[in-house]
Parts: sequence; C-alpha cells; structure tokens
Amino acid sequence: SLTAARMHLSVLGYQLDRLGDAAAAVRPALTHARDNLEQGLAAARTFLFDLRPPLLDSAGLEPALRQQLAKLAERTGCKTEVTWLLEERLDRDLETVAFRVVQEALANVAKHADASTVRVWGEREGSMVVIAVADDGVGFDPQVASERADATGHLGLRSMAERIQTAGGRLELSSRPYQGTQVVLRLPE
Repeated sequence: SLTAARMHLSVLGYQLDRLGDAAAAVRPALTHARDNLEQGLAAARTFLFDLRPPLLDSAGLEPALRQQLAKLAERTGCKTEVTWLLEERLDRDLETVAFRVVQEALANVAKHADASTVRVWGEREGSMVVIAVADDGVGFDPQVASERADATGHLGLRSMAERIQTAGGRLELSSRPYQGTQVVLRLPE
C-alpha cells in the first residue's frame, strides 16, 4: 500500500508539472506528503528487519543475537559477552520465539538498566534449551514493575512470558534494585 501510494504521488507530481504555474500552490503539499511517505517506508523496513533479521534465517540464533548485542553496545556503550554452548541450530520457530524474547530483554536493558555489562548465554539442560540475558544494571522490583505495567498498559514483560509459554517453555525473571537483572528462557526442544 505504501509503495502504491508512492507511485500515485509520482503520477500526481507528473500531472502537476504539466499544469505549470497553476499547480505552484499544491507542489509543497505534494513534496511534504512524499517526504512523509518515504520516512514511513524507511521506518517500516527497519521495523520488519528488526522483527526478523535475515541473519536469523540464514545463519541462526547465535549470530542474530550477536548482531543485536552489537547494536546494544553501539547505542549504550556497554560491554557485551556471549557464551554459546548450543552446537546445532534450533527449530526455526523456536529460534524466532527465542530471538524476539531476547530482543525485548535487550531493549529493556537499553531503556532502563544503565548497565555496564550485558551477558547472553545459551546451553542445554537435559531436554531444555536455556537462553539467558543478564545485566549489571540498576535492577528493579519485579512486583512493582508488574503492577506499574498493568496500570500503564506496558506489556513488555508479560508478552515475553506469553511468547515463551506458547512455545511450551517458561520465562524466569530475577532482579533486585541496584543488583542487575537476569531473564532466563527455558524452552523444550
């Protein structure tokens, strides 16, 4: 739809060019609409890329998470560490669920943690895949955060837990004020 709108604006611009001076009053509005549309298209591309980066499909979860950590380090200046003991790729749907939840956890680190170091690790524990994100940031009281989220409509932590539950796993969150935060995904393979 956005691409079609861009084409329609181009046709409209061509028609205005043919009208000459009579269209001068409309030209700024057309230019403004075209600029807004281009910004919207760029934002949509970025959004879609962030939802499911091509690297996740082509190379797997570990490289995609490393890419997310590199972006986090660039934005916040924090140090990042990865310990990845999962030797083979996971099921694609499981990788997508894990990616989205870790991505949300990293977004929370960027927004709230004021961390100097963020660690991500992945390993197997029996029949479960365990992926964790830990930071040394300011931490928080999970109960207070949950109540505040309910009151304000922020769904980040809840949506993370629901994604993991839908995949048959569970999300564990531990945090205390001034002692960092750890988010653990436990997923059956």
